Amino acid sequence: MGQKLRKTLSVKEDTVNRLEELSDSKSLYESEIVDLAIEHYYEYEKGKTNLNEFADKTMLMLNRLDKDMKMMFQFWNHYFYAENYGELATTSVKHMKPLKQAEELVESEIRKARQRKLDRKASD
Repeated sequence: MGQKLRKTLSVKEDTVNRLEELSDSKSLYESEIVDLAIEHYYEYEKGKTNLNEFADKTMLMLNRLDKDMKMMFQFWNHYFYAENYGELATTSVKHMKPLKQAEELVESEIRKARQRKLDRKASD
């Protein structure tokens, strides 16, 4: 445990009352309660940061999955179109033009959706 230092702080009257109440009910010095409260605050903030990082990574994965799903839709559409003419474009043989077109289309749709989201945020 680190060295204790004396510090004078100004707090609201309600805070003083709560501090005294906690001190009596928990049989702790008021300074210990302040130390614990600050420790809990830092842990809470650290947890929020970890949660935000998790949410960001999850959103990236979901966006990628969304893009992949849209591309699959485009591929199946192309497959059925190609079947009518006896053609089948597979990625294992060659990165064919429809693959590139589907990817460009999906990326364009994603850019438009992002722009709409940014526009909504800007107008709020």
